[in-house]
Amino acid sequence: MIEFLKGLKKFSISTIIVSAVLGVLFIAFPDKCIQYISLFVGAALIVIGAVAVVTYLLDRNTILPLVLGIIVLVTGIVICAKYRQIISIIVVIFGIFILISGLVDFVASFKSIAILRLSGWFTLVLSVITIIFGIVAITKSAALTDSIVRFIGAALIIYAVLDLVSFIQVNAMAKKIKQKIDAQSDIIVEAQEKD
Repeated sequence: MIEFLKGLKKFSISTIIVSAVLGVLFIAFPDKCIQYISLFVGAALIVIGAVAVVTYLLDRNTILPLVLGIIVLVTGIVICAKYRQIISIIVVIFGIFILISGLVDFVASFKSIAILRLSGWFTLVLSVITIIFGIVAITKSAALTDSIVRFIGAALIIYAVLDLVSFIQVNAMAKKIKQKIDAQSDIIVEAQEKD
């Protein structure tokens, strides 16, 4: 289970970086992004997939990065090959990705509120904004304009920030759990030594 979480963590880091970079590009150059949005998405997926495959080859602890990497890599290659035909489909896929991420983070934020209080509220607010961005991206994909592309860019940046906050929160919770387990192990060892 620990190896699975480590693999998921490495995949999450590459997703955060690529989402943030794409978000900045979409906001800064919306007209060019409309022309080449599929190529950007395809290239981003190829990068994420390649990073995941390389991570597996270097680590070989869990097969998760390899499986995810191959799926994402193949998807990126297909998108790059057929980029002109699938621009609006890509926007819908972005919208679905952003919406699902927002919903997952929305649910996770309630758990964070119970454990970490204030940072959980921050995650809750960001997740609601992400959900709204996802819905708009899905419903407005046919009318692909500069403002929609910038909107998607903003959603990607918010997603990256939200995923980064979640990543930090999960690490903090994992450290607390590990400390409690270590403390419990020390108590058991001391008890055995006394016996």
